[in-house]
Amino acid sequence: SGSWTVQFSLPPGPGGAPIRWSPDGSRVTFTRQVAPETGKGDSTHIAIVEVASGNIRGVTGEQTFERAGSFSPDGKSILFLQPRERQRMKGYLSEAHVAPVEGGPGRSLTRALDRHILRADWLADGSGILVAASDRGTMGVWIQPLSGSAARIELGDLVLTGGFGADIERT
Repeated sequence: SGSWTVQFSLPPGPGGAPIRWSPDGSRVTFTRQVAPETGKGDSTHIAIVEVASGNIRGVTGEQTFERAGSFSPDGKSILFLQPRERQRMKGYLSEAHVAPVEGGPGRSLTRALDRHILRADWLADGSGILVAASDRGTMGVWIQPLSGSAARIELGDLVLTGGFGADIERT
């Protein structure tokens, strides 16, 4: 009945985008979709709710293609996924971006990796992110520092599979 919704997907697709608390519990981040109807999946952006006031605001100022936001361990940055240059013509090659929680443009952390990022999450110390991405017909995992080159994690005989990507969680 409202004018927007949290991002969702219809079966048999993956579940909706995550809703995540800030480390201090004062904020929640989620993927906001501009209209509560199907066919608007490209009109999504990362939003933050200030729990005490209920105020909702965007993070980057953009209104398209952002999804799967999460707070950094220190609560100062937001990690999110977005197609390269926000363009469908790029084949939805998703990259992991980081933006300041207080607002501002995001920057790609994974452009040089040049892979379709399926999942990303912060390292516990906030020095970088763990990413799972398509790689040579399978899935690969990398540690991507906030600046510098990614380092692939060799998995030996372990093969990550899944129709919609790998689920990685920080513990």
